[in-house]
Amino acid sequence: MSEHVKYIQTLPFNTLIDMGCGTGDTIVEIADLRSQAYFIGLDVDDSALGKARERIRDGLRIIRVDFVCGNCSSVPLAADSVDVIIFRALLHHIEQIECAFDEAKRILRKGGFLLIQDGEEIPMPLFEEMNTALRQGELPPEIHPGFNIDKLTEQLKKHNLVTEAVIREGVATFATPPYVPKVYSTGLFLLSARKI
Repeated sequence: MSEHVKYIQTLPFNTLIDMGCGTGDTIVEIADLRSQAYFIGLDVDDSALGKARERIRDGLRIIRVDFVCGNCSSVPLAADSVDVIIFRALLHHIEQIECAFDEAKRILRKGGFLLIQDGEEIPMPLFEEMNTALRQGELPPEIHPGFNIDKLTEQLKKHNLVTEAVIREGVATFATPPYVPKVYSTGLFLLSARKI
């Protein structure tokens, strides 16, 4: 079991949304561990969501899991409707982070948790080298070079989200061969912030 799933299991929740869920890895891993919880996977890629739906075959899971096509800056959910929001390997892809945090604050219940799992900031020369290699391979460049946790904590405070825990848990990989000539990676963190 991954570190972020172990951490999620310690949180009280009835409703969890995985923003940028892709093919549903996190939800598939958690759903059987929380029999009464309701799970929502949100992603802009409808084909990835189709694969996520295929992975959820058990009738009990189908009742408790929905996959929705959309983006994290405009979530089709009511205000104060979820207990836990996950941004796993997503934040560095979001151009307007403030909009995503505004939306997280809107849908998160008071006392709920925003979990961000992403990479720590890599040096700018290395980030620029990686993006040059991505462009040469006709791939889109990364938007953010990872994150300074102290700055991220300050940014979250502006949205009434107070950092309660930071767990450094391994390696975050931004780009790898064959897409670029070498591996670009940094430290992986899990930040847990509570809505006040």
